[in-house]
Amino acid sequence: MAFLSISICLIVICAFDVSASSCRLSPCCSDGYDANCRADGPNGETCYCDGECRQWGDCCNDRDDVCVASTSTPPPVCQYTEWGAWSRCSRTCGTGGYRHQTRSLRPQGCDSSTLGTIVLRESQRCNSGPCPVDCVESEWGTWSACSQTCGPSQRSRQRTIVVRPANSGRPCGPLAQSSPCQRAPCPTDASGQCRDAADSIVYDECGRRCVCEGGELVRCCRVRKDITSMSRSERLRYIRAYKTAETTYENQFRALLNLHRTSFFNGIHDRHLLLPWHRAYVLELENLLRRVDCRVTQPFWDWSRYADDPWNAPVWQDDPSWLGSNGDGRNGWAVGDGPFNCAPSGDCITVRRRFRSSRTLPNSEAVERVLALRADDIDEWQWQMEGTLHNQFHCAVGGTMCTTDSADAPEFYLHHGYIDKLWNAWQRRSADRYDQFRTGFNTGEVLEGLGTTILSVLNVSRLPNDVCIVYDEPPQVARPRGGFRSATACQPPLDETFSLFRLDETAREKIIEANKRLCRS
Repeated sequence: MAFLSISICLIVICAFDVSASSCRLSPCCSDGYDANCRADGPNGETCYCDGECRQWGDCCNDRDDVCVASTSTPPPVCQYTEWGAWSRCSRTCGTGGYRHQTRSLRPQGCDSSTLGTIVLRESQRCNSGPCPVDCVESEWGTWSACSQTCGPSQRSRQRTIVVRPANSGRPCGPLAQSSPCQRAPCPTDASGQCRDAADSIVYDECGRRCVCEGGELVRCCRVRKDITSMSRSERLRYIRAYKTAETTYENQFRALLNLHRTSFFNGIHDRHLLLPWHRAYVLELENLLRRVDCRVTQPFWDWSRYADDPWNAPVWQDDPSWLGSNGDGRNGWAVGDGPFNCAPSGDCITVRRRFRSSRTLPNSEAVERVLALRADDIDEWQWQMEGTLHNQFHCAVGGTMCTTDSADAPEFYLHHGYIDKLWNAWQRRSADRYDQFRTGFNTGEVLEGLGTTILSVLNVSRLPNDVCIVYDEPPQVARPRGGFRSATACQPPLDETFSLFRLDETAREKIIEANKRLCRS
């Protein structure tokens, strides 16, 4: 009788209660569990214990006795779709950026019980590189006073770098600006500042030495000075321009250094190219420095005036206005003081020095004997200039200077400024000295990487782009008698120089013999 009452429940109540939200909440179930499951049978009846209910565990406890199974087929096994495309990274740089990809299960309503842990989303880090840092410049300073009280004049202003660029950020703009000043023409009467006379010397806004003619400044020349005769403010200005060019014009600056490195064994140290190529090369650096500050010219260092003890000369002082001292042997001979010490920031070119402190250099009298050689002694003169005066200084300083990276060292430009001054002094001794390069070599030969010819740089008064150079003579200092400090100072050339400049046996013998002749003279 009890069985009959249950059957009635199934037939009457279950068929009627089609709105039940759960098989186990249906009055047809004896225990009333809570879950979602219902389906329509093939004849429209409501069935709470079909295959779908079994899949979800929503069947009544008495399903095996009284529930009627559905005639529907089991659902298909789920399959993953392919992963979709990665989303855009949540950050463009730095840390914490992520991107995602998703997939889904197919077909809809499939059986996922065999898949284990279901993974429909994957994430990965992205764009973890450092963010670009743009250059930040300070505000422009105030304009300077006009450089001249009359005639063509300029004023200038400067700014500094607040934040240096990094990671391909925006490079810094120019740090100096100049602007013409509106001034009346210079007076030409006797009481005026600028007179029409041959000895009327006026310096323009960029420090060029000019002559006043008709109230105008003409025949303006850049003045190169010995660094030891420059004022402290002039030295600081030069070093500041050099360091600024290294960063503000980094691409041009490093390209110039690299040009010397890559051209080192391509003939630029051949006897007929050594002097003209390096004259043009130093001019390129000077032009770059003057983009930073037009008052800057490339100084030279007459090391012959310190031949007795060149390694304790003022130029090697640990001071912001000098070059710093010898390198540190515990640190690969890297310079550890002065303005070219890279240790504090590492954001510069490492310069190394390894002084050959037992070596001496030719003094001023020895240099004068080289300059006294006649035009028809051109071979002797070139061997002395190349082997004794030029090459020996490179490896006596040592470190960077005695490598193919020598142009990375600031003393390189002081040295080549001096070598160029000596060439100019020799040229000015007589017309035939000047004509030696004009007639004895192919002056139309293009100087590698510099886009100019030998002929264009033979005269420092008429260099490319109408540049004129004059060399100031440094004050005379007391000097010892004789070509070198003592008999022991007549040392043979350093072997490193022959290796550095790849000189063959013939050139080696020529230089050794030339050095001996200079010692004997």
